[in-house]
Amino acid sequence: MLGWLFGRRKTGRKAESAHFLSMPLLRSVTPVDGARVAEAASAMFPGTPVRVSKEEGAEAKDSPCFETGNVMVVAGFMPGPVPGREVIESAEMSLMWPDAAAHVGHKAHVVLYATGLNGAVPSAVEVAWGATRVAAGMMKACDACAYYVGGASLVHKPEFVVKVATAAAGRGGRGAIPVPLWVNPLVTPDGGGRFSASTIGLESLGHREFEIVACRRDPRDLMAMLCGLAEYVLTNGPVLRHGETFGPTAEDRWPVEVGKSRLGKEGEVIRLGVP
Repeated sequence: MLGWLFGRRKTGRKAESAHFLSMPLLRSVTPVDGARVAEAASAMFPGTPVRVSKEEGAEAKDSPCFETGNVMVVAGFMPGPVPGREVIESAEMSLMWPDAAAHVGHKAHVVLYATGLNGAVPSAVEVAWGATRVAAGMMKACDACAYYVGGASLVHKPEFVVKVATAAAGRGGRGAIPVPLWVNPLVTPDGGGRFSASTIGLESLGHREFEIVACRRDPRDLMAMLCGLAEYVLTNGPVLRHGETFGPTAEDRWPVEVGKSRLGKEGEVIRLGVP
């Protein structure tokens, strides 16, 4: 169904170029006004403005294409809700927006597909930032009720997207990491005062997910720890290797293990032996 959307423009991008997929959810079946979105986004992120690409054909009118930095963001307007229950299930497990499930009723959505622009191969963080700037513009300029980041099973309140994204931009623009928008830290009880924790969303950004198994730390501390770890690897790259140790101080360090998940995740994870 989206073949025309992703194939309508020759980008010249290399096969290894990163990409980022997310979906603003809209209350009404009102097509996207690209100029308004670009204006709102550029006002929030003047250091890396957003502009509407010049596209030919009627298809581009309601589904504009944006350029920001070295990133192209294709916006496919869909006059209906996201199929299935993935949005509502993600909303039901939301920790940052506890009553999200009561607010994600939407009549339309926009598929944002971000990737390198005209042969550029930006980092996964740059690509995700491009999508985030456009999404924040839509939270302001469109009748948005939520922002869905499927790769992290996250549903965000529009005001939260704007607040977190602009705060991160104020800390250093494209180099800053709005981790809460991209990475989902999950904590589950194991019984006996122990908890396990893991991330969802790092794989979409080109990294292994983290997990901590049967730990006695406070759940809030575990969530903060996972967010800090996510920011660390997104800033520094895949620097945590099997057999090494890692921690906040020379005395408080934990063994690093790369291997199969013990919490049912697919693929390899980075497991920290946090007591």
